[in-house]
Amino acid sequence: MDTLGRTALKLRLSNVVDEQHRKELIVTYHLSKTAVLRKPLVIFSALSTVFVFSWIVSKIDVRIGK
Repeated sequence: MDTLGRTALKLRLSNVVDEQHRKELIVTYHLSKTAVLRKPLVIFSALSTVFVFSWIVSKIDVRIGK
């Protein structure tokens, strides 16, 4: 459930020598608090909507007679 799409990372290498190509590459990034909480809030609101909708539908009287 991506809310805003997926993050893409493009790397370009030039003049890489044989000794350097086996080293580890560490990528770090910082996210805002809203970006961290976006997916849990979307999932919580979707589940809450389904719960409330099913609760409302269960309260509807569908009997034919008294």
